[in-house]
Amino acid sequence: RFRKIMSNKGGGDPNEFARRFLEAALARLEAAGEDPERAGHVAKELGRQVVSFAGYAFCKAHSASFARESFESAYWKAHYPAEFMAAVIEERGGYYSTAEYVEEARRLDLELLPPHVNAGTLRTLGFTAGAPAPDPAGDAGVPPLRAARPRGRVRIGLSFVQGVRQSALDWLADAAARRPFVTLRELVERARANGAEAPRRYELARLVRVGALDDLPVDGSPEHGTPARSVLLGALATLWQDATGAKANAEAFAPLAWPAAGDASAILRARGRLELEGLGFSPSLHPLLLSPAFRSARAGLPSARDLAARGEAVAGTESVTLGRMELLGVKVAGKRTRTEKDGRLMSFITFSDETGIFEAVLYPDDYDRLARRLRGPGPFRISGVAKAELGEVLLEVKGVAALGGGPAPAALAPPSAGR
Repeated sequence: RFRKIMSNKGGGDPNEFARRFLEAALARLEAAGEDPERAGHVAKELGRQVVSFAGYAFCKAHSASFARESFESAYWKAHYPAEFMAAVIEERGGYYSTAEYVEEARRLDLELLPPHVNAGTLRTLGFTAGAPAPDPAGDAGVPPLRAARPRGRVRIGLSFVQGVRQSALDWLADAAARRPFVTLRELVERARANGAEAPRRYELARLVRVGALDDLPVDGSPEHGTPARSVLLGALATLWQDATGAKANAEAFAPLAWPAAGDASAILRARGRLELEGLGFSPSLHPLLLSPAFRSARAGLPSARDLAARGEAVAGTESVTLGRMELLGVKVAGKRTRTEKDGRLMSFITFSDETGIFEAVLYPDDYDRLARRLRGPGPFRISGVAKAELGEVLLEVKGVAALGGGPAPAALAPPSAGR
């Protein structure tokens, strides 16, 4: 009956319940020798807390089940971060988009690897450093790990590659599990020999673009060098034509504008753009870094990590204004709501940068001015007043500008992140 009353589902009058609670509490406090004035104050405060708790409380069994799940998740994330994040990524998003869970894996100091045709599986797999587990792709025909990070690695599953038939992905996983592909030529020949289930030429091109054939030599041993994706794409068109006599589709095999071999940062951005287009996220780098304006815009501006540190520094203070700030970010989640008083629209938004996430709010007046500028995931330059309550920082947005230059497919932001 108490649960029904507190959840407004019948069972009695809430006001009558509050009166009875107050009388009983006062009687028990006074019987315990409490000062009558203090007893009245304590009883009223207890009643207020009970009524307030009813606004968001779960039943005990429901709360216990979530507490257990939270504890188990915290354990796995702390001790097996790669396996945990691989499983979360494989779920393809929740409150946040898949892209943001990929970024969380990066922040946990995990090496992120693109899908690969020699992985032998369609699933995303993770291996925490020091854990006794085999490489998901085995030792043969897999790109060597580069700049391995101390906490482990996550290889994105082939199933994330967009525009490739499920039957073709299944064939690749099964074929590689039996015998890894050694060269691009061999892959084309095996695909051609296996008919309709194997990847078609445009599907192989999509796989090249997202890095699923990275470090696979065109024809010969890996010691002769590992070609760039632009070289692989051109070679694929030639090999397909040689094998079939059919001219390659011009659009699928369009030449890639590829940076010079020595320009590592430009190559990383080129890889990131292709991955973002073909996967919906980039294992190579945060989408914010794809903007040509990022480097100059970042100078002198705080990051999400800096903002969190400012909040932690005043964690013992109930409420404090940190001042006006500008930050860079892409939108990864959001929710519109209306004010209770006059029904005006406002919005809560989560932004992400290369160091973390930060929370922001647009109150009605600012929402009316700025909501149109926040269509799509960004990237954005966001200005506002940062306020901290018990260490948690919220940016009250006062200005928004597009950073420009970075691709921002819809996959970066879940449907809830609309304006």
